[in-house]
Amino acid sequence: KNVWLTYAWADNEDEDIDFIIQELDKTNLHIKFDRRNLIPGQRLWTQIGGAITDPEQCDAWGVVLTANSLKSERCIEELSYALDRALTSNGEQFPMFALIHKISA
Repeated sequence: KNVWLTYAWADNEDEDIDFIIQELDKTNLHIKFDRRNLIPGQRLWTQIGGAITDPEQCDAWGVVLTANSLKSERCIEELSYALDRALTSNGEQFPMFALIHKISA
């Protein structure tokens, strides 16, 4: 399964996001995210939107939910793509999840 992972760059200053991705890579999931899957020099949002909304590229969407990601316009934009995809497919075909990190539930 291909999973697009959204996170706030500020949360990787202490490499927490790198660690989370490293652990997720040990599963049977193929984790996709900006630094691994975007092509430099090409339009950013076309790539991200395509990666999230194209069923051939993405089977699920997740976010590392932090105080930073809750305030990030970029993370909210990615959430918008994921929500649109989930609503279009009635939510049954496109799982969405959050990994809560450094905030209380």
